[in-house]
Amino acid sequence: MWCPGNRIAGTTMTIRTPYGPKVNCSRKTKHGITGKLRRQDNLYSAFPTASHQLAVNHHTTEETEMEIVGTLRNAQRLSKSQDHRAPCLYGQVYGDTKGRFHDGDWITTSTIMGEDGDEFQTRFSAYKVETWAEGHGPIAANDNKPHNHAAAINLFAADCHAASRRAGWYTDLTAGKALDRNVPEMLCLIHSEISEAMEGYRKSKSGKVLMDDKLQHRPMAEVELADAMIRIGDLAAFLGYDLGGAIVEKMAFNANRPDHKIENRLKAGGKAF
Repeated sequence: MWCPGNRIAGTTMTIRTPYGPKVNCSRKTKHGITGKLRRQDNLYSAFPTASHQLAVNHHTTEETEMEIVGTLRNAQRLSKSQDHRAPCLYGQVYGDTKGRFHDGDWITTSTIMGEDGDEFQTRFSAYKVETWAEGHGPIAANDNKPHNHAAAINLFAADCHAASRRAGWYTDLTAGKALDRNVPEMLCLIHSEISEAMEGYRKSKSGKVLMDDKLQHRPMAEVELADAMIRIGDLAAFLGYDLGGAIVEKMAFNANRPDHKIENRLKAGGKAF
């Protein structure tokens, strides 16, 4: 059972754990900087960009007064490929109220559990980001407003991951402990859905589309593609990836690739697929 290490300003916070019922945790605040942070109901994964705040607001949230134990400068977000605790923050800490660090020490936080603007709730503490390192920041520069595709995609990924956790796919059901998911296995499950979509398309004939056996009003290939996207969203959120930002950037890159230009594709040896 996880219970936050931060002090709550004279309130009681209800926490839903992945392994059992709700529990109440209350502690009185000590002297320190107090800020507001939102925690998501039953979603124990945080997100790589502030566009994910949409995901936080989308789920049932609970607002509590949480003590900020320090500020971070030159902060950057770390992904699973950089630190096993990710999503987490790396930066220089200042004003540590717990007396653990000197001003200017470089630290890596524990896993981010929630965020609200420049305030971050980690597994054991809460921090306010004063400045971001070059190339890092709360809002992806590639967010193509007003459509905000990156935020919408990251919201979708967060929903997929939350549903997966609620269903117990990240829990060892026999031991009641967190399950360390096998990423290669998760990738293989994604391409298994693509293979099933191919099967649904292959078995469809002119004038008679093979319908899905579960969503019987939809074509099988369509539903299997949806399954693949759900698995991709779940994995991306689990790894702390900014999937939406990456898609927006890659589409922008592809739009200007010389080998994607029609005149170059028509040339001998041009890109065919």
